[in-house]
Amino acid sequence: MINNKNLKIFLLLASVVICILAVLTTIFTINNLNHSLQCLYNGKTYQDGESFLSIDNCNTCSCSQGEVVCTEMACIDGNTQ
Repeated sequence: MINNKNLKIFLLLASVVICILAVLTTIFTINNLNHSLQCLYNGKTYQDGESFLSIDNCNTCSCSQGEVVCTEMACIDGNTQ
């Protein structure tokens, strides 16, 4: 039989378990977000904030929050592959 004291203890323990699960979920989410900040461009992996030359050897690109962002300048023929 469940009395008020046992019910209070059960609810307290359930609350603690829920809090622990919330913290673990947050930690795993942050860890996954850090990995998603990498960019894949032309077969290479770049870290967030890293800059690199585009495949046309003229424009520059950077990894910004998991997405590759490149300049779009017109290239002179001598600067392209």
